[in-house]
Amino acid sequence: FELAYAFIRHVFDFAKNEIPLHDCEHLTSAPDYMTETYNLISVLMWQCYKTTGDMKYLLLLKDMILFFSVRSENDKVYCMIALALMYSWLDKTDKTITILKKTYLKHPSYAYTYYLLGNEFMVKEEFAEAIQAFKICLSQGYKSYKVYYSTGVAYLMLGEYHEAVKQLSQ
Repeated sequence: FELAYAFIRHVFDFAKNEIPLHDCEHLTSAPDYMTETYNLISVLMWQCYKTTGDMKYLLLLKDMILFFSVRSENDKVYCMIALALMYSWLDKTDKTITILKKTYLKHPSYAYTYYLLGNEFMVKEEFAEAIQAFKICLSQGYKSYKVYYSTGVAYLMLGEYHEAVKQLSQ
């Protein structure tokens, strides 16, 4: 973990908004390379944090997510979602909701954002708001069993049993 952390800190200085793309040989486009780099480093740093509990890994992950979220070369929706998920994992529900709301304002057709937002409303026991988010998610084509299940549970918590059964049987 320490070697991975030292390598990433040596090669990338996210705090200074620098990434040495021009020094790297890659066969794909710069945005694809950046996305792949982001994916690899984020998984590595998250695993380091989950295994050791050392906040320095999570702080580096935060710096990286913030760095990539302001780059014009890559799709920012994934970085915004990653940042929201990081706050969710840290039990910062209000901060997560704020970021997810900004995400769907910038990327209104990305249905998964509404599913995540609904989950955060469930955590806050704001079930009517959760149902609204899940409905938008479903209307935009994200028709996963997870959305129907979560919608059904939200109706159940509101005492709307007929609608709960309807959603849970989808």
